Amino acid sequence: MPFTVGGATESEATAIAQVLTSNESSTFFRLQLGSVDLETLNNGMAERIVKAMQKPEQRWIVARDEGNGEVMSYAQWVLPKADDEVDADPTPDEERKTMDEFRKGLMPDMNVGLMVEFWAKLHVMRRSVLRGRRHYLLGNLGTLPAYQRRGAASALTSWPFAEADKEGVIVYLDTDEAGDARRMYEKLGFERVGDASFDLSKHGGQGRHTHMGMIRKPQEEPYGSST
Repeated sequence: MPFTVGGATESEATAIAQVLTSNESSTFFRLQLGSVDLETLNNGMAERIVKAMQKPEQRWIVARDEGNGEVMSYAQWVLPKADDEVDADPTPDEERKTMDEFRKGLMPDMNVGLMVEFWAKLHVMRRSVLRGRRHYLLGNLGTLPAYQRRGAASALTSWPFAEADKEGVIVYLDTDEAGDARRMYEKLGFERVGDASFDLSKHGGQGRHTHMGMIRKPQEEPYGSST
């Protein structure tokens, strides 16, 4: 199924939110949602996506069905900081402020305890892996179920590779250890570099969930330049 890749527009925020929430079959995702209904979630996420699109360091990229123009997949990328910007660890006060802002942005009916622990542990893992190095960050990636395994997610994941290789910059992401996306990331050259584990029984679930940090190292030959 042919598709095109390009920058997302604010008018597509609702469509992107619907792609994001289409992952409701995931047990971990459902546990995070708590008792929030999908319509409320979609509306809230669309508003947050519009605000995120306005941040200069972010790029929202989408794959559109070439036939009907539907947003079939999206990626949220955070660009590397400038060479002269130091990516220092936050102070305790800065960390508390950021955490408070994150908590305030959550819907009351969400599983707030799990969301806060998830966010905090992922950020600790990222800092321990990245150690202040310049990087591209894949903040989020999603594909509508009807369009999965058609190459859109791979195309969006590889979006910054050529530039990252030219700049000598790593690409970082984190993903569900047991998720299908892990195999795709490994095929694209990502390596496992860290783990964040969660006891779901503390948040109304069962067992444990592990998210893994992955990086793609820059290649000597820029991505896509071979003939």
